[in-house]
Amino acid sequence: MFDERRDNLFIGLLCAGAVCVLVILADGWFFRPQRDPGATSVEEPWLPKMAGYALVVLSLAMLWRLFRYEAVDFSLMLVVVGAISGVIWLLDQALFARRRRASAASAGTPPSVCANPCRRIRTLILSGHRAGAGDPVVFV
Repeated sequence: MFDERRDNLFIGLLCAGAVCVLVILADGWFFRPQRDPGATSVEEPWLPKMAGYALVVLSLAMLWRLFRYEAVDFSLMLVVVGAISGVIWLLDQALFARRRRASAASAGTPPSVCANPCRRIRTLILSGHRAGAGDPVVFV
């Protein structure tokens, strides 16, 4: 009974974390290019901002739960996280990056300044800091 509650808690944390990632990606891929085509705004809407903070808390809770109650193969966990972030990057480059650069160029912003949602998520996960459009990205 107790193990089942722990598993349900972990599944709940995992689902909540997946929802946060989807909110951040949806904002970066679909809503932000329409809202701010030149990627010049530093202000971020409250929902993606709160999803970023919640993702940090949920990630820490999931790690605590994994290390506390189970023997975890940490190297496998790193490979899985790397593979998932690679798939997100590949999807971004294949489907959204060209449109984002064109939208930024039409708004008069150099394409190199255009915000990259994959970098924002990687920065958030690695540093615990929510990178905005004007923030320098340390972990590329």
